Formats: sequence, C-alpha cells, structure tokens
Amino acid sequence: MAQITFTAEEAINLLRANDLLPDVITGITVKEDTLVLKVAAPVPLVDYLPVSVRYVGFEKGVATVEVSAGYLKGRVLEAILKLVKAKLEENFADEIQLDYPRLYVHINKLLAAKNITAVEVREVTFAGGSFTVQAVSG
Repeated sequence: MAQITFTAEEAINLLRANDLLPDVITGITVKEDTLVLKVAAPVPLVDYLPVSVRYVGFEKGVATVEVSAGYLKGRVLEAILKLVKAKLEENFADEIQLDYPRLYVHINKLLAAKNITAVEVREVTFAGGSFTVQAVSG
C-alpha cells in the first residue's frame, strides 16, 4: 500500500492541474480544517460568494465534505444549489453528488473517469492542514 501526504494548497494545485475544479472557483484559502472557496457570483454587483468546505470523512471509496454558505438563505440558496447541481451533473454525473450540505466524491470513479485506472484509493484523512491518501495499485 502506498501513502502520500500533501497540503491543502498542494491538493488544490493537483485539482486545478487535472481540470477538476470548475472555472467558477476563483480562489481558495485554507483556515484550519476548512477550505474557503471564492465562487464567482451569478448575481450583479457581487464579485464572489465565500463558500466553506470542511472534510468530514472517507468510507467505501467516497470522500464526504460539508459545504457551508451560511449567508445564503431561502430562494437565493435554492437557486444557487440548482445551478451547482446542474453543473456537477453535467461534468461529474457518476463521480460527485451534492445533497446540501453534504458533497460526496466517489474518488475511484473520478480517477477512472480521468483514465487513472491502476490506483485504488483506500483511505483519505485530513488533519493539520494536510491530506493523507492511502492507495493500492491494481
């Protein structure tokens, strides 16, 4: 079993390099166990909306994160969630599901969709600002 550890910033760079982050994410900062995303706003007069993402865990090949956009309420939140879900279904129908406030990422399906088939991720942890991934080749 192989293990690799990388910082949240390095994870972001990997996601960008492999075209796994949507263009609407214009910036990311790390605050303790939370990533704060700058998401391009679909409304006039606002440049971006901050969205917090906190890693929850990994089980049976699925990484779970909790998404928080606490300033959004009611119909505005529903409209934005509808847009995000549509974009996810368009680009990652089998690999990523959003059931607000949870986002589920099927890591091995995502790797396979990117033609990375000789690796199976068995565990992902996030602590101290770093991710540790354990995988086997297969």
